[in-house]
Amino acid sequence: MQIHGGAGYMREFNVERHFRDVRVTNIYEGTSQLQIAAAIGGLMGHALDSLLNDWAAQEYGPELTDLKSRVEEATALFNRCVDHLKEQERATIDYYASDLADVAVGVINCWLTLQDARSTDRKRDLAAVYITETMPVVHGKDVQQNPKSCIMTVAHLPVQ
Repeated sequence: MQIHGGAGYMREFNVERHFRDVRVTNIYEGTSQLQIAAAIGGLMGHALDSLLNDWAAQEYGPELTDLKSRVEEATALFNRCVDHLKEQERATIDYYASDLADVAVGVINCWLTLQDARSTDRKRDLAAVYITETMPVVHGKDVQQNPKSCIMTVAHLPVQ
């Protein structure tokens, strides 16, 4: 940047765009990581339990029973992931923090769409599609075969 200083580098060269993009990308990625770091403490402390339990206790009607059971299953998986991750070293927790946050977001969004599904047939159809598409992300690979290490499978990495 210094070598272009006297020549009006802000308009005549691409270096200013590259410099800006590098700074913005670092700021954005840093912000995302700070958000994960802030969220992981609450997730590991089961801060969502009362909210998720309240949502599970609500009445959804017979037409949503299947969807509700799938979301309850995802909620149980999320809790197993948290409990399994609590037993790990800090470096492992930090490594999987983003994956755990993604699972939490998936579970929360499924509950929210399920609540909306009570209002109209259209929203019920949308909830069915969303929950169906979200479940593989939440479940990950081979969770049924090895549920104890579900956070490792959510990240699609082999468990040792």
